[in-house]
Amino acid sequence: MDKIEDYKWFLKENEEIIDEFREHTTMTYDLFHPIILVLNHFIDHVMHLDGTEDKDVDKLFSEGFSFLYNALDNIKTIIRDNFDDDIEEAIKYDSNIYELLRIDELDTIYEGRNELISQILDQLFLTIENRELMNNITSEKIEEVIEKEYNDLEDLSTPDRFIEIADILGIDLL
Repeated sequence: MDKIEDYKWFLKENEEIIDEFREHTTMTYDLFHPIILVLNHFIDHVMHLDGTEDKDVDKLFSEGFSFLYNALDNIKTIIRDNFDDDIEEAIKYDSNIYELLRIDELDTIYEGRNELISQILDQLFLTIENRELMNNITSEKIEEVIEKEYNDLEDLSTPDRFIEIADILGIDLL
């Protein structure tokens, strides 16, 4: 299977989870949405032009697909391990899951070498395990700490980059 077929199969396999998060208008889905739209655009409009692939498009496609794969794998594990496969129950903890995915991406970027990121990530996992709902104040505090420590966060965030790419390509995110 090639990467496009892998991606299509992946979307089909994760359709239920993606649809549930979309239907509940979650922040977590907001992370996926621009990436899915851009990857679909690449497949429909760019990657099949004259049978050739642009190397930048190929790199972006791989980056976006990798982010989606890892994020959904984390979500499936969380749902299975903490919510007895109950997606509806997990969605109640959308803020926790959203922050966990954002911080997990930073942890991946810094290859687990940053103690602050690791501590925040551990705390986020604990909130989910203990079914502690995060409030907006907690979420804002996490964002403040991360932005203060990592002023280049927007440059590193895959969803943020894909929002910019969607804008450049004229893809409507609504």
